[in-house]
Amino acid sequence: MNFDKRFITIITVIFIILLAMVFSIMASGTHFSSKNNEGKEISFNHPNEWFFSERTPGELIHGEKNSTDNTTNRSVVTINKISVNGTSLDQVKNNNIYIKTGNILNETNRTVDGVQASVIDIEEMA
Repeated sequence: MNFDKRFITIITVIFIILLAMVFSIMASGTHFSSKNNEGKEISFNHPNEWFFSERTPGELIHGEKNSTDNTTNRSVVTINKISVNGTSLDQVKNNNIYIKTGNILNETNRTVDGVQASVIDIEEMA
């Protein structure tokens, strides 16, 4: 009988720890969600330093992060197409879809999970 109580207590503690871990992961960063007129949705968590906004509802999403080194440089990502599966900012970063901006130098297009993303090197406008 004593063994059963200890076992249930241990299982309960493990379950509470797992719930806390799941909540911590879900609550980290900021969540962005957008749905187009066909019902396709992009939904992802992103670090607090990033700012995402819709340029065309559910179709064109622009994200940027200001530089942390007291310059006018910033990182920019534009998502042009929404897939059924969506994408995550981590996938975008891991595929080098954003780069630090400067003068207009280069435009790069990538597809991540069916989402077409473009990065344009630009100089921040004053």
